Amino acid sequence: MSRQLTQDGTLARRPVRGRSLATRPPGPGGLPFETIEFELPEESRPVLHTDGLVAGRTRDVGRGLATLHDVLASAPDSLEETCDRLLAALLPGRPADDVALLVARSPESSTPSARA
Repeated sequence: MSRQLTQDGTLARRPVRGRSLATRPPGPGGLPFETIEFELPEESRPVLHTDGLVAGRTRDVGRGLATLHDVLASAPDSLEETCDRLLAALLPGRPADDVALLVARSPESSTPSARA
């Protein structure tokens, strides 16, 4: 399942389609991975992160996800500032686990609008 922050600030769960591309055993040059395909609404901001961003030895994952949601609900237009706010809210100190965060923006529609 995937979570999507909607325009009205609610967090919706979405099913995703995927298939494993693990064709060789793990090892040098043959690490298995998985692909997932789904459509994004125009100008949406997918946020990809590792569990180290929202959970830790002393942090509950539910509380971390709630904080993530709160920050994204009032996120600025700047992707860099969004990342800065997420990191400040979720990692006030040095993390005990590895952390990866990616915030992107899906493109606007390339369909020309009708003009009168």
